[in-house]
Amino acid sequence: MSEHKSHKVKIENILPEKAKIKLGSKNRTYIIAAWLFVLMLALAKLWILVIFAGFYAFIYSFGDDKKIFEGNSKFFVVYNDKNNIYADVIYLSEVEGWEYRITNTKDKMIFYLYDMEKYRIEENVDRRMYGYFREVLPEKEIRRKKES
Repeated sequence: MSEHKSHKVKIENILPEKAKIKLGSKNRTYIIAAWLFVLMLALAKLWILVIFAGFYAFIYSFGDDKKIFEGNSKFFVVYNDKNNIYADVIYLSEVEGWEYRITNTKDKMIFYLYDMEKYRIEENVDRRMYGYFREVLPEKEIRRKKES
């Protein structure tokens, strides 16, 4: 068995590359919807609800945006360490195949690395990740039917 380049590394040791995709814990659509909701409450003069919804919208808008996933043309990084110290770096050259599974509970991504090793992403899977992998590894996609 040969040694993988892909491994868990300290976040501070990841070489900066121009990312094709960056996913964080904040969703712009939710931020805009929260502020529109606050505006609608203000127009309806429901001041108590405006205070509570405005507080939530403010905290969500200006709180920390935790990195979840980054991908470029050489590798992708999955930030899944609760302490924000380590991240998984997977080189695209080591991916033999990948699949995006849509399930009733949550979506999953499964990567088949060489030497019969699997790497799974089951939390915070976003449809934009599918688009990224369709762009950088289109020939290695494994198609599956919807799971229940």
